[in-house]
Amino acid sequence: MANLCFICDKELSVESECVSVKAKGIGNLINSSKARFDNKWKSLVNLENVLVHKDCRKNYTRPDTIRKCVNEKEGTSNISPVKGKLRSNYIFKFKENCLFCDNECSKELEKKLCKERRDTIIQISTLHFKQSIIDVANKRNDEWGKEVLKRLNSVICLVSEESKYHKSCERKFCSTNPVDENKKRGRPQDEDLANAFSNLCDFLESENECQFGLNFLHEKMEGTCDEKTLKNKLINKYGDDIIITTSRGRKSVVSFKNTGFKVLTNAWYDSKKENEEEERLRIVEAASTIIREDIRSFVYETDSFPPPNQFMDDVKQDIPKTLLFFLSEVCGKNKKTKSQKYNNKFVALAHAIINCCRPRSFISPILLGLGLYLHRHFGTKRAIEIFSNFGFCASYTDVYVFETSSLLYPQPKVNRNSFSQFVFDNADFNINTIDGYNTFHTMGGIQCVVPKNSIQWNERIQKLKTVVTAETMGNIASIPILFHMKKRVI
Repeated sequence: MANLCFICDKELSVESECVSVKAKGIGNLINSSKARFDNKWKSLVNLENVLVHKDCRKNYTRPDTIRKCVNEKEGTSNISPVKGKLRSNYIFKFKENCLFCDNECSKELEKKLCKERRDTIIQISTLHFKQSIIDVANKRNDEWGKEVLKRLNSVICLVSEESKYHKSCERKFCSTNPVDENKKRGRPQDEDLANAFSNLCDFLESENECQFGLNFLHEKMEGTCDEKTLKNKLINKYGDDIIITTSRGRKSVVSFKNTGFKVLTNAWYDSKKENEEEERLRIVEAASTIIREDIRSFVYETDSFPPPNQFMDDVKQDIPKTLLFFLSEVCGKNKKTKSQKYNNKFVALAHAIINCCRPRSFISPILLGLGLYLHRHFGTKRAIEIFSNFGFCASYTDVYVFETSSLLYPQPKVNRNSFSQFVFDNADFNINTIDGYNTFHTMGGIQCVVPKNSIQWNERIQKLKTVVTAETMGNIASIPILFHMKKRVI
């Protein structure tokens, strides 16, 4: 299967355009295989990625081709309403049957039906009717037209044969264009929209990330539709595998919650391994899949940071129950270790795991706070990057963005009934210059307020999308220097 496309069973050559399908895409392929009843989905179970032809994948998951495949397997056809009959011993009865549908055609039979279902019976009375129907049958050039043409060629005159037909059948036979019968009714499909949405789905299924902003996905559609249309198309394609969260005053967020198929199915229970070591690994693999699915199901805020007074309040609520339970069972099975000290370790480990699984759609207050602590106390970028590479704290870029965003955060309001004290101090930096001038001198201050609850904090800190310049940073919360010139008294 590594060298063959499982859809077309052809070789995956270098010349052909191939695509690597990951977890979400494999789930979509499994759903398409089950809809086609071809049992190819069994070879995709428990795979992390699979290589297929790009065109084969698009054609395999397209709803229209799936519907056509199912219809062909069921033997349904919308081209001709003619019933299949043995031609070897069958003689068409012009006086009794309809010329077009070959069903019984009589006024007595129509009277037995309700008025809404009755059809008009017409007796052929003109000689040129035969030639006009022959022209229509030749123009159609399909199975129904060939069947009617055989009947017409078997007789010389339809009038003398007392032939008859249903008016609805004659109207359908003469008005239907067989070339356009399979054409989808309604508004024609927008090719640009279909191609843009197909490329968007390829992007979503090839990304390791599971949470995206709806406005970000709308920008990738390149103006082919609005956000409401995009939202409906995503729901129609992915169904229960996708979550679209919309809250008042915030942007909509699109999240993929699973890999497209259930983990604990009957097939999983039936495929028990005889080797004890392999069976243990199979159980652990299923547990990791369940935990990863729960991690991907969470929707996290990525456009802002918590306010300073609530920075660590919701760190435990950001962890799925399955992950926290797993860590507590692995690391804290002993009752002696079940204390607040070890609970903090479990929460920190859980945040590191979530950040590893979702590096771009999760902001961990614990990892970010540790990065801020290292930056404030040691002032070294190198140490932060080392800890970040091991997954123990946020990156230096995330720390810099948070500090910059905090400077632009509106100053909190302080209750007038509280006690405030301002503490200022100067800092002189000895900068080596040629002439001894242009050295750097600064003064900074803090405001001490008691009690703590007298500070009225604002909403969340908005995250900056671009890095501001040093000049802008210097003008934030700066106090202008006023020079006093003593007037000379004459």
